Amino acid sequence: WLSSEFGSMVRLVQRYVWAIEEIAWREALINITHAINSSLDPEAVLTLILERAPALLNAEASSLLLLDQATGELVFHYAVGPIGPQLVGLRIPPGAGIAGHVVRSGQASIVNDTSSDSRFYRNPSVAQNFTARSILAVPLRRHAQIRGVIEVLNRRHSAPFIDEDRIILEALADQAIIALENANRFASLDKEVERLRADLVNMMIHDLRSPLTVVMTSIDMLFRGIMGEISTVQREILSIAYTSAQNMLNMVNLLLDISRLESRLMPLQRKVVHLPTLLERVLFYMEVIAQSKQIVIEQQFDHEACLIFADEDLLLRVLQNLLDNALKFSPNGSSIQICSKSISRDTVCLVVKDEGIGIQPDDQQRIFDKFTQVGRRRATGSGLGLTFCKLVLAAHGGQIWVESVPGVGSSFFLTLSRPEE
Repeated sequence: WLSSEFGSMVRLVQRYVWAIEEIAWREALINITHAINSSLDPEAVLTLILERAPALLNAEASSLLLLDQATGELVFHYAVGPIGPQLVGLRIPPGAGIAGHVVRSGQASIVNDTSSDSRFYRNPSVAQNFTARSILAVPLRRHAQIRGVIEVLNRRHSAPFIDEDRIILEALADQAIIALENANRFASLDKEVERLRADLVNMMIHDLRSPLTVVMTSIDMLFRGIMGEISTVQREILSIAYTSAQNMLNMVNLLLDISRLESRLMPLQRKVVHLPTLLERVLFYMEVIAQSKQIVIEQQFDHEACLIFADEDLLLRVLQNLLDNALKFSPNGSSIQICSKSISRDTVCLVVKDEGIGIQPDDQQRIFDKFTQVGRRRATGSGLGLTFCKLVLAAHGGQIWVESVPGVGSSFFLTLSRPEE
């Protein structure tokens, strides 16, 4: 009687544990399904699935491998566990390993002792850091086509994987394949949007330049009295129209230059450039603005960092952009520092530092994207100047970045090559 009662209690406890586990994995599936339906980042959903799988199945690690249709290899695209980062990008030969068997057969596979299974594939690059004792692998299937494999490894406490684990992992695999398809759709949509944006920019460039030039030429003819004398009021109105047309033409030309730089079709006229002399040319255009705001522009050039090898006209425009921004967002009576220093035998670093409003940390990468304006910077400008600067530096094999403290100021750093000795 006692033995029977004890056995009933054990079975009751087991059912209770199984019920709790079922509730846990069903809640996880609900959360993952909600993430798929609400998230615009399929990559984050896949990461969530790979992170949840070991916890649900009480395993040490999980990974997702996608089938390379061209080579037949399986490629680790996501991996969670002790050596997850080392696995990403590794390839398994066609048909090799438990995962290869799953792809060939289209069926899930449970291996609770890899040492006795001849199908197990030991990758020498990771075998020393991690031992796979047991594996549960299921196919990623969509419309009867195998796209890859999702697997969990090493059930904790040396427990075996069982058929109920397979059911859970197959449910996760169904969610993973939906996330993968969403990722592909988003990638295709991004490419299409970028193509349409490029077509629009090209249309604007080529369709606006000629009419703008005609408008400006016509205004100039009126200014010079070719069509007859004009009054003072008419001259002021024409001046406003000419300035506006010139600004628009400058923007169109800037878009054209950005398009050429992105396509790597912008020819670079490189030569030895003396930085202090170049800055004198920049200040010629900017000195009036600086004086109107009582801003002092300080210069400091290291003796070994005065010469660079670059396209002088393009770099002039870069410095004009940076100095114009510094003047625009700096308070009256502040200072701007421009200095250069040698950071290696081949590289010079140029710094433009202001005491302006600064840039929030989350915006410090975005400001270099096309048409991006952040914070109070939205009030003026086209959102193209820093994009142009970044592309020019990239064309020279250099870099540009910003370090900023909101309310204190910003420092823009540029790296450029020194002339060969």
